[in-house]
Amino acid sequence: MIILAVWASLAPAAPAARPAPQPAIHRRSEWCPEKLGDIPVDMPKQRIVVHHTAFPVTDKVKRLRGKKSWQAAIAHARQVQHLHRHIRGWQYAGYHYMIDWEGRIFEGRPLDRLGAHVENNNTGSIGVVLMGDFSKQTPTKKQLASLKGLLAWLRRFFDIPADKVHGHYRMKHTVCPGLYLDNVWDPDAPALNSVQISPPSGE
Repeated sequence: MIILAVWASLAPAAPAARPAPQPAIHRRSEWCPEKLGDIPVDMPKQRIVVHHTAFPVTDKVKRLRGKKSWQAAIAHARQVQHLHRHIRGWQYAGYHYMIDWEGRIFEGRPLDRLGAHVENNNTGSIGVVLMGDFSKQTPTKKQLASLKGLLAWLRRFFDIPADKVHGHYRMKHTVCPGLYLDNVWDPDAPALNSVQISPPSGE
């Protein structure tokens, strides 16, 4: 025991873990001209909930480049905004971040504000949504890379443990964020297509 203690004292210290860098995020003003409503403050954050928009992204759209690709991503984000604000009557799009097929991250609600994305569990929750319907299609490699980077940064920033990162279905009876996304980012997810569940409904 003494020898082990001496050896441990002589061994070089393990390098400190490097903090996950903040990924590039497109400001809300870049894609949405509508002003925020009066959204309550919600801090601290305790968990992250991953979603899909459930709006399919076609291969044709994924092949777009440059300005056309950017415009298509904005159109998708505004579709989410329209659904949440003008059909469901919420104050703004319910998510804090949206990730498109090119891996671009869009700012939604301010991070310090209450989300509207998981019924009865919005308090303390960060909502992250990937554009696409992952019950029917697979996320792109760029989407998954951005999701990984965003989750790492948020977890480090708020000291959120890995077991507090959930797919929406773990918080509510829903298919969201889709079988083909869960199989990638959440290997312990049950087979969602083996049970009868209702379509995703958001808040």
